[in-house]
Amino acid sequence: MNSCIGPLRRWLCDYRTMADASRTHRESAIDAFAAELLLPVQVLAAARDAGPVTRDLLVGHAARYRTSWLLALRQAEQAEVIDAPTRRLWSQNRPTRAEFMEALGWVPQPDLASVRVPPAYAHAVMEALRIGRITRIRAVELMHGQVTEPDLPDNDDLEIEP
Repeated sequence: MNSCIGPLRRWLCDYRTMADASRTHRESAIDAFAAELLLPVQVLAAARDAGPVTRDLLVGHAARYRTSWLLALRQAEQAEVIDAPTRRLWSQNRPTRAEFMEALGWVPQPDLASVRVPPAYAHAVMEALRIGRITRIRAVELMHGQVTEPDLPDNDDLEIEP
């Protein structure tokens, strides 16, 4: 452990290099370090080796590693699992709370409210919503307070209330 701390401390606090660098350069170096610490590029590269990287897969990584959506996108682009146009497109539609919870299998996390419905039930409700079998309003009712309507992913189709 100590063998890692010395080089890490020198890299972060190398006053000879950092003192000469602009503030922007110093901040970008620290941001790059923090991003790699929070969601390593190797994790995303390994996901690419397992198959194509989808938005849902990346939402799952952001949820499991508890990073922001924008950080996950930036790291995915850095790992070359998505390109810049895909990053821009996906950044326009941030994942909802329901999508993050779906990615985690509806397992309670410290920063998410407790699970009020069984995970398999929640997954079935979300799948029914995704394929258009139920409306957003019905999904909220079926989830018994687990999610609210703003927590659900947007559906471009118009809904007709019964």
